[in-house]
Amino acid sequence: MSVQLRMLTYENYGNCLSLSNGVVTAFVTVDVGPRIIWFGFNGGENLLFTDLDRDTSIEDPALEEVYGDGSVYHFYGGHRLWTSPEDDIKSHYPDNDPVKWEQTETGAVFTPPKQRHNHVQHQMELSFGIGASVQIIHRITNTGKEAQTFAPWAITQMAPGGVAIIPQATAETGLLANRVMPVWPYTNLADSRVYFGDRYITLQQDPFNHRAFKIGTNNEAGWAVYLNQSIAFIKKFAPWQADGMYPDFGVNFETYTGNYFLELESLGELCEVQPGATVTHEEQWDLKLIGMFPCPRNESSVDTLVSFLI
Repeated sequence: MSVQLRMLTYENYGNCLSLSNGVVTAFVTVDVGPRIIWFGFNGGENLLFTDLDRDTSIEDPALEEVYGDGSVYHFYGGHRLWTSPEDDIKSHYPDNDPVKWEQTETGAVFTPPKQRHNHVQHQMELSFGIGASVQIIHRITNTGKEAQTFAPWAITQMAPGGVAIIPQATAETGLLANRVMPVWPYTNLADSRVYFGDRYITLQQDPFNHRAFKIGTNNEAGWAVYLNQSIAFIKKFAPWQADGMYPDFGVNFETYTGNYFLELESLGELCEVQPGATVTHEEQWDLKLIGMFPCPRNESSVDTLVSFLI
């Protein structure tokens, strides 16, 4: 299988590397980030959110105190790699420097500079399969002199106007609980955008609703879907394990939305990473055309679509 690579300038992100297998295309920023800032079918629309106006940036004196004068964190949009648990300083590392990249047989590897103060080295590899499929391999190396405990955290900001489908846990545990669902302080569980069904949770992205909403789940199935523009974006990752150690009260998946985007977030296990050691977290992205948009509050129609997608 041949993967075509070419350098281009995309919007106000500067230089980006375009990668395509002839069916789907991805743009990855190399002047900043990295971020997978564009993903979709060849000749189609971008399924990812792009913050062209930098409305989601963070300017904080605390960041300048740690990382130096002029340090600003830009979310930029698209897909990024973080470490969990979230931290005001560590998470908002100003990754605004050029990124090195290297071609592979099936895609490319993107390596930003080592993070100052945080003592970690991030890396992201895209490996294209046949058809509308790409594997995202995330690596985080401890570059410090002491062990660090964290989980890899892969976050994809989806374009506005769609709806997420998240499978509920189904393990039969008798009289014991089988679902973990952390809720963030700003989350209203009566929010009209969310529907808690028997088999699925659905979450609508509403560009006119500014209130933040975030929950997590123990995603045993290892997938989540975002429907938009008559296309299903399918994110697959390692299923939740009952004996695993996960952040945020024990979940491997989280979703967040506000008025700009909706995030699909997968997490690896929390682990103690020794100096020089690397943790890896993998996702697979697939795209499928859908003929009919299901009613998010009708589980039968959601079930019919899911049986086609997964």
